[in-house]
Amino acid sequence: AKLFFELIQAEKKERVAAWRSWRVHLDLLNDLDELSQTKSTMRFPQENEDLTKLQKDELNGIVHPTDVLTCYNKHAAKQAMSLGDLRRAKETLRYLKNKSNELTSE
Repeated sequence: AKLFFELIQAEKKERVAAWRSWRVHLDLLNDLDELSQTKSTMRFPQENEDLTKLQKDELNGIVHPTDVLTCYNKHAAKQAMSLGDLRRAKETLRYLKNKSNELTSE
């Protein structure tokens, strides 16, 4: 009977570890998807182009030559923050995988 209850406890721990790993994996996939969505093409306005006819989404892709450095710095900061989040999520996933391996080896 004691062995049976130990088996039930080990199964519960395994389920919790699997759920945590799945959650971290899902978060990583969401972060990667978010990074892909933020990647968009940008361009300079063409000569004599009427910007008032463009929709809001199209205007987001227009960069005035005077704003290039500002946009570069803003995107570099966003990229650094996203890469930091991705690194932390990878470390968490690695930790949870190691924890899961420990639980299954016991």
